[in-house]
Amino acid sequence: MRSPPRYITPNSLSQRTISPKIGQKRVISPRCRSPRGASPRIIGGRTGSPNIRVYSPGTRMGSRAASPIRNLGRYKHIKPIEKIKSLRSIKTSMLPSFIRVNQADIMKYTLSITLSATKTADTTTNDSKIVQERNKTIINECIRNQQSFNNDLFNLIFDSTQSGEEVLVSVGSFQLSRGELTCFQPGKALPDTVIDACLKCIKFKNTKRLKKRKVKESIYCLGTKYCKYLFQAGCPLPSRLKKNLLSYDYLIFPVFVGYWTILIVNIKGKSAKYYDPIGIEKNDNLICAQLFALLKREIKLNENKDIENTRWQRLEYERINEFEAYEHMDSAVYVLRQVFKAAVCKDLQVRPEIMPEFRNKMLMLLFKYGNKITY
Repeated sequence: MRSPPRYITPNSLSQRTISPKIGQKRVISPRCRSPRGASPRIIGGRTGSPNIRVYSPGTRMGSRAASPIRNLGRYKHIKPIEKIKSLRSIKTSMLPSFIRVNQADIMKYTLSITLSATKTADTTTNDSKIVQERNKTIINECIRNQQSFNNDLFNLIFDSTQSGEEVLVSVGSFQLSRGELTCFQPGKALPDTVIDACLKCIKFKNTKRLKKRKVKESIYCLGTKYCKYLFQAGCPLPSRLKKNLLSYDYLIFPVFVGYWTILIVNIKGKSAKYYDPIGIEKNDNLICAQLFALLKREIKLNENKDIENTRWQRLEYERINEFEAYEHMDSAVYVLRQVFKAAVCKDLQVRPEIMPEFRNKMLMLLFKYGNKITY
């Protein structure tokens, strides 16, 4: 019958003296369960100072003690003051009960904050989607029924309580937000992106009417960025466009000279007209030189001819200064009016008093044709 293992406690050590023989080294496997194997390991050669590994009664033989009580060998003795100053003691005993927080409480609090933030973000996202869908419905209804355009759509665009970053209309690669569309209010200047978007819509309307044979001349509008680089003094010609510019009837060049002007080139008539609503800049030589260089390159690449051997060598250039006073903020609207006249209707009048009304018309044109333009 196997006897139960014996364990040595501090009390038993004080009552019992272990004195091995001199030179004796007893090394027993910790897994041995015999009564002899249950005795402590004795390592040392002198009596009276054995290095004894002490085990508590609740631990398995051969395993490290869960809480050593003295500095025996490599085990440290924890001083009482260190136990009092330990983080565990401070958290569980020394802190007042109302500020004690265990790990479960921390996880519960963190989870509640995360769920609350997620719920708020989802609610905000859903509300913004609802507003956007409602705005799209209003825009579509206004496009179908143009009589309510001035009321509903204007209120939607110029509503200062809604986000200025919300995109209301897309014209090709241009995404026009509410903040950008507020420039159609009287007395505000039109940015380059809005001008380019309006030029695309006018070009789209010209192509549509050309297919229906309502107009006979086709137009091509160059972008504001391209024209700024083209008519800049001392700069070479910009890179060539993929389109054949000589295949159109009219070329439209918006020119910025501190305010907006426009150069319209008649390809068939070999003539050019430069419209200046303010009339304070004298830059005819620069415009003629850059235009002639551009036409020379296009003729050489598309027709394989020198411009000196064509009718373009006698290019007719005319500058038209408006006698009526236009505001600087309306110079871009004046340019769009001249382009609209060349592309859609030759009988349109261009006067300062109709500029506010034409702003509204161009805004309607953006919403009517903007989503149909993909280039």
